[in-house]
Amino acid sequence: MFLQGRQADAPQEALQVLDIVLRELPTSRYCPVGRSFYSPDLGRRQPLGEGLESWRGFYQSIRPTQMGLSLNIDMCSTAFIEPLPVVDFVSQLLNRDVSSRPLSDADRFKIKKALRGVKLEVTHCGNMRRKYRISGLTSQATKELMHVCKIVEGQRYSKRLNERQITALLKVTCQRPQEREGDILQTVSHNAYADDPYAKEFGIKISEKLAQVEARILPAPWLKYHDTGREKDCLPQVGQWNMMNKVTDISLVEIHHGIGVQKTYNPNPVLPPVSARPDQVERVLKIRFHDAMTKLRPSRRELDLLIVILPDNNGSLYGDLKRICETDLGIVSLCCLTKHTNSPVSDRPTIIFGADVTHPHPGEDSSPSTAAVVASQDWPEITKYSGLVSAQAHRQELIQDLYKTWQDPTRGTVTGGMIKYCALFLVLEEHSLTFKFIRYWT
Repeated sequence: MFLQGRQADAPQEALQVLDIVLRELPTSRYCPVGRSFYSPDLGRRQPLGEGLESWRGFYQSIRPTQMGLSLNIDMCSTAFIEPLPVVDFVSQLLNRDVSSRPLSDADRFKIKKALRGVKLEVTHCGNMRRKYRISGLTSQATKELMHVCKIVEGQRYSKRLNERQITALLKVTCQRPQEREGDILQTVSHNAYADDPYAKEFGIKISEKLAQVEARILPAPWLKYHDTGREKDCLPQVGQWNMMNKVTDISLVEIHHGIGVQKTYNPNPVLPPVSARPDQVERVLKIRFHDAMTKLRPSRRELDLLIVILPDNNGSLYGDLKRICETDLGIVSLCCLTKHTNSPVSDRPTIIFGADVTHPHPGEDSSPSTAAVVASQDWPEITKYSGLVSAQAHRQELIQDLYKTWQDPTRGTVTGGMIKYCALFLVLEEHSLTFKFIRYWT
């Protein structure tokens, strides 16, 4: 009935069945991860560093469209653990010869974190390759043990990648549209859907041609920046624009004044600024905290917020800072990168809204999507937010009740929605507000 246009909504249970049918053959050929399939034979197998490598793959799912049912295929890449001997993997992870000197406690922690749960096979039993899963590290010296081990191929790395690994992975995945189109067509041809015995059994036929969609190019909108910038507006070209000369370069002190911290911020610091290497961050933080509290306690004052400026996006350093500040020292911390220091959002009373929609995991086709909206309050202090969460239609990148009006028999035209209810927390008149919408991508 849906295919014939006599039913508006696609039957989700039937789509799940068809998805399962079309996944059966690639599941036997490739390594399945969610709705994607990966293989080292699909090309572009590149090292990412520290014992990881990228595998090429493709995403596949059936989608209801205006043209009927379509098979959605796209290229993708993700990180896998290299199938190396364990000693070689550890050498790459630590970036040194592990036989040159004993492992430190920090080395052991890093190795244990990277290898826990990883499958390996022993190679000293001839053709019989027994497989095991790593649960931890022994405290015995390696000279007292003898196990020839190799990491099993095809294990996706699900932990957080560092900055260098992310950059290397992006280089592999970045393609021009024509290259991506060629790879998709090659994937469709290689999968030979026309010869898929499971698809034939269910009467499914897949065209190897791309769908044709009529489109038009809309004119680019002008972008307006804050009046303090050297260039106040710009016209994007081919969907791109440059922030150079659009934002005023200012110091951290000026940022504080711009967001309303001038009430409590003293430009003359209690203690002079200090820098520290990542391996000394815990010692330096505790010393500085003690020195600051020694000066503040006689006047019965305390530290409310610690702002840390990081030189680069170092995930482990960020984690250490958060752990030390908020568990050991009991102080709220805010980390920012030097390159992200920006100008004040406005010199007028302003509400900053953040909005995003999250969708259920693949396969959970009966679950709704969830929208969240937050709004800053108590201008000019924009560090406090109120928030609302609302269920949305399934897998729609749209907040349906963001702002809405309706007719009430007794009150007439009524306005509401998530925007209004978030804004009600502010004690400001509506005509004096400047609204700025910020889109958060995760």
